[in-house]
Amino acid sequence: MKIFTCSALLGLSLCTVFLHSCGGKKEKSAEELETSGYQVTPTDFLRAAENGDVKALRLFVEQEMDLSVKDANGWSALHLAASAQKQESMAFLLESGLEVDILGLNGVTPLMLAAREGNSTVVRYLLKQGAKAELRDNKKRSALILAVEGGDKSSVEELAPYTRSQLDTALLFAALKGKHQVINTLTSFGASVYVRHDGDMTPLMLAAHHGHMDTVKALLESGANQYAVNEQGLTAAQVANAAEKGEIATLLNQGPASDTMVITELDEAQGVDWNIPETNNRLSELAAGNTAITAVEKSSPDASTTRGKSHIAAKSTQRLPFITNLTISSKGDVPAVLTQDIAMVDYKEKSLPLMLEKTIPASSQGGSKAEVRMLFGAQQRVAVREGDIIPNTRFKIVNISRLLNHSKVTDGQPADVSVVEIEDTLTGKRRTMTANIPATASEPWAVMQTKSSGKYYAVRAGQSFSTADGQRFTVTDVRPSQLVISHHSSGEVYTIPLGR
Repeated sequence: MKIFTCSALLGLSLCTVFLHSCGGKKEKSAEELETSGYQVTPTDFLRAAENGDVKALRLFVEQEMDLSVKDANGWSALHLAASAQKQESMAFLLESGLEVDILGLNGVTPLMLAAREGNSTVVRYLLKQGAKAELRDNKKRSALILAVEGGDKSSVEELAPYTRSQLDTALLFAALKGKHQVINTLTSFGASVYVRHDGDMTPLMLAAHHGHMDTVKALLESGANQYAVNEQGLTAAQVANAAEKGEIATLLNQGPASDTMVITELDEAQGVDWNIPETNNRLSELAAGNTAITAVEKSSPDASTTRGKSHIAAKSTQRLPFITNLTISSKGDVPAVLTQDIAMVDYKEKSLPLMLEKTIPASSQGGSKAEVRMLFGAQQRVAVREGDIIPNTRFKIVNISRLLNHSKVTDGQPADVSVVEIEDTLTGKRRTMTANIPATASEPWAVMQTKSSGKYYAVRAGQSFSTADGQRFTVTDVRPSQLVISHHSSGEVYTIPLGR
């Protein structure tokens, strides 16, 4: 015969009471759900999330419902709540342990779904809850691309500070699809109008080719260079004309304004004015816990008053010093570390609507000639000698240096890499034009930042600078998509891509 001690009997009694209590609680919550019009099924759980019924959701949790369950379309409770803009449901589900980046149909996250549907307040809320903006669905589309596809400016504004590396791709996509509503937003946050697609096609060329007039206008307003050429040597106007987009070709072929045909050199002593991309402003706000952001975050996604409004800071301008002979602030103590601390955040150039096509060798009639192409109108080509004025401009040919290059790239054929120096006859300022590269009115420059210090500098090719520990570097090249610097002692060359 077994003998039970008092303590054993007490433990058994408590366990029985506990099990009876748990069973009673589940039974009671099931009754409450039924009274509220729900059955204890995944379908009704998902319906409660979509309805924003947090009370019912709590009861489903008591029923030990699988929070990650999905409907026949592949959407989770968080997807449905996000689509319905039910922040109360989203908050409860996340607090209960549901993954913020749970994958739905085609690998779409709730953030992607909200971006695609233009629910900018939900986008903001999910980002603040840690949703990863850089993720892509099964079709390689990020939340930013989906927001652009929907033409939703507000969602683009929310996502841009978290997706700097995707902004240029998003601009190309917007140009291709004719999403003119988001062009200014993307460029304000740092997307480069100089970015190139396959075939060296710029965003302006893509928009022109596909006949998106409003997008062409938006890109021009954002500073797109209508005199750039693709790998076939065609301008955006010629691309439009080839695609039989006559109205756009006419717009882009208009002659340049008088202030365009002038050589202007920036004053290194004075530095330059730079419009800080909104990304930088917004990230500072987020880090500081900006009260305006907090207020919007607490507002209900159902509030129509928040839709379509911009929550980004106003554009601000900063005066940047050129980096020549400066000692920069950085925590990089060896070249490799320093170059990881440096970011290229912007590129600037001022174009001239001219391009040196080739040089023609001297003949019995005279010296060498330069064949110059006007990158507008009928794309006229003129042959000029040293001392001649380029027709319809104020530029005089000062010097022609005829240079040919043989390389594997050109299959052994001579490539014209000649250089022609021109002079602005009104100011006496000079610039050089290189064969097959559109001319610029001044030396291109970029904005460099040391991330550890947060300080910005203007940089141009040929400028040298030092670090606090005595290292010296030279800016060897400034390109639309990258900055190239070299270390004085080792000769090591480092390439820093735009937007890193």
